Amino acid sequence: MAKFHSIPSKRLAGSISSTDTSFSIRSTVDWSGNTLDPVDFDSVEYGVFRNESNTRLEFFSYDASDINNGNITILKRGLDYRGDLTNEDTDRQFSWIKGVTIVELGSDPSQIFQYLSDLITDGLNAGASDATDTVKGLSEIATDAEIEAGTTTGGSGARLSIPADSSYLSRNLTRQVSSESSSATPTIDTDTTDVHRITALTTDITSMTTNLSGNPDIWDTLVVEIIGTATRSIAWGVSFASGGLYNLPTATNGTTPLKVIFNWNGNDWVIIGIA
Repeated sequence: MAKFHSIPSKRLAGSISSTDTSFSIRSTVDWSGNTLDPVDFDSVEYGVFRNESNTRLEFFSYDASDINNGNITILKRGLDYRGDLTNEDTDRQFSWIKGVTIVELGSDPSQIFQYLSDLITDGLNAGASDATDTVKGLSEIATDAEIEAGTTTGGSGARLSIPADSSYLSRNLTRQVSSESSSATPTIDTDTTDVHRITALTTDITSMTTNLSGNPDIWDTLVVEIIGTATRSIAWGVSFASGGLYNLPTATNGTTPLKVIFNWNGNDWVIIGIA
């Protein structure tokens, strides 16, 4: 439905029964005195029959193609008073008397209700299918790459929405923990790990850099936690650097857990905290 209409109230030109499927009106002019024409209407319109005392009301839908040709075809009668203008009810279908029955062909709120209902439905059904990362509904679901790149518009031209079960959010809003019991060259992938735990170190660490991998972004954070079975030495390698306030620890302290926090500066994992 393209629009709703405001049309002067009309009078019924001929009495109709509760089962009649057409009606005629005394006047077919608009507020400007121009004759109403079918091209001014949509294929389905909505109207109201009511009495002068406003004690009886019937909503109906009609075919506007005969608006100025005598009988106007009624498509549905006795529609719901609450704005659902799809279901007919015989208890809401009445006989109407010519001359005293007022006919509203669009100025009544029912027309506005249906316009808004159709508008919202059309919007929710945009794309004719549920939204995916390639098909839009009201929006298109963002892919991980689009989220990471900060993209706002998807391939279908729709705005992007981030789903609650996004794997990107899971990786980036939830701390990802990896662990191993002991290694002289611990394995850490910074693309999938925020916290790496070494739970029972039985040997000296000869390099924390050898098996380090990943493509970190500026300000990414990495936590390394080491629990030794005794005092063990630690060689960090070229990928790690001391910071302004902290130096890289060179050994564990017996079985006391060692926690070191690093921040990626674009070249190195720089220590920013130790406990």
